[in-house]
Amino acid sequence: MKGRGFVVLGALLAALAIAGDAYAAHALPARVSEALVERFARGMHYLLLHGIALAALGTRLGSLAERLALGGIALGAIVFGFALALSVIWPVLPWTRFAPFGGGLLIVSWLFMGLAALLRTER
Repeated sequence: MKGRGFVVLGALLAALAIAGDAYAAHALPARVSEALVERFARGMHYLLLHGIALAALGTRLGSLAERLALGGIALGAIVFGFALALSVIWPVLPWTRFAPFGGGLLIVSWLFMGLAALLRTER
């Protein structure tokens, strides 16, 4: 994915996270337990933070390694955030089983992003 694609995806995730957080604050408390509201909100929190990161970093990518790292960050945030949210709003499947994969991918991808930036040679 090119830089502009990451910016668009980041903006979409951030907007979705804000809408989801409003849903968690206003509609969910009447339907599910406080613990599930918190789980849903945590998923939205991760989507928002990483959506902002995607939008900010998407225009500054200099290498293939940085693009791969940002792709991993995008995928990790989507998997983690949606696993938590779907486990609350559609609990018929064990969505939370996917959360550790998303979280692990986020950790590894952020470390890879740091390494790629450290090793980048300025042009």
